[in-house]
Amino acid sequence: MRIVAKSHTFEACPKENCLLCEAGFLFRMLEDARGMNCQASNFSRAFGANPQIAALGLIDHENDAAKSVAYATLIQTFNRFLLECMTSESTLPAIPATSSSPRIPPSPPPSLLKNAPAGVPVKAPLAQVVKVDAQSLSTCQNCSVTSERETGLNVIDLQYPRRVRPCPSLEPSFQVVGARSLTLSLSRPQAMSNEPQPATSFSAILSSSIVRETMARLPCSSCRQNTHVRIRRTLPSDAARLPPVLTLNAGVRTAEELELWRDGREKDGSRFVLSRFRLGRAKGGGAVVKVPEGEAAEGEVEYELRVRPHSLSYVLGSSGAG
Repeated sequence: MRIVAKSHTFEACPKENCLLCEAGFLFRMLEDARGMNCQASNFSRAFGANPQIAALGLIDHENDAAKSVAYATLIQTFNRFLLECMTSESTLPAIPATSSSPRIPPSPPPSLLKNAPAGVPVKAPLAQVVKVDAQSLSTCQNCSVTSERETGLNVIDLQYPRRVRPCPSLEPSFQVVGARSLTLSLSRPQAMSNEPQPATSFSAILSSSIVRETMARLPCSSCRQNTHVRIRRTLPSDAARLPPVLTLNAGVRTAEELELWRDGREKDGSRFVLSRFRLGRAKGGGAVVKVPEGEAAEGEVEYELRVRPHSLSYVLGSSGAG
C-alpha cells in the first residue's frame, strides 16, 4: 500500500481531501525524516473532512468522558474504512470537459501482478493488491431460483461459530408427595441440541468467514415475493485472482471468542494463528485453508503472516503464485 500511495502522488488527482494522496505524502515525509518525529496534520485534516467518519464513529472525542469506546472494534472499523476508501481513490476519474478542452477519459490502470489472468478487466491499483474477488449467490427460499453477482472483499472479518451445548442425558428428580410417597420424573437441565460441535481451528474459522453464508428477507425478482433469501459467497476458480495480500479483522467481541485464540487450547504447544497457510478453492466454490505440507496443489496459494495486532495481514509466501 505504501508503494501505491507514493505512486499516486505523481498523478493529477482531482479529488479534494484524497486520503491516498495524503498517505503517499506522509509515507515520503516519514522516509525523509529517518526516524525523527513527523506531524500528520494534512492526513488528519483530510480524514476528518470525510462525511463517513462521523457516521462510523471513527473519531475518539476525549472530552466525552461518559462514552465508552471499544478501541479494538474502532481499530478494525478504521482498517476496513481506510482500505475501501483508498481502493476507490486509487482509480483516477475522467477529467471533465472545460470551455477550452474536451473531456479526457481516465487512463486504464496498470497491471501490478505478474500472473494477472488474461481476459479479466484490470482492477484499481490497490484492489489488485488486497481485494479478494468473489461471487455472491442468492437463492430464493420460495422459488429456489439462484442469482449471482460479482463482489469482493478488501478485508475479511473473522466470523466465529456459535457455541453449541451438547444434548444432556436425562436426569432423575424426586418430589415428595404427601408423607410416604415419592414422584419420579425425568428432566433435562439444559437446552437440548443434537448439532455437532463446529470446528474452532483457525483454518476452519477463516474458511467459513471467506464463504460466509447469511439469510436475509429480500424481494425476489423471479417470484415477486418478499421472502427469505440465502446468500453465500464463493471463490473464483482461477487462483491467479487471489490477491498477494490478505487482510483479516480478528473481530473478537466476547470472552468465548477470545478463548479460541488461546495457544495450547487444542493440545500442548499448539498455536491458534498460523504463521503460514495455503488457500485454495473447494468444489462448489468453498474455501480450503490448510497447513502447508509438501508441494502445493494446483490452484493453491501460500500466504505468510506479517502483522499480528487486532488485524492480521498475510502476504504471498515463497511458494505462492504472484
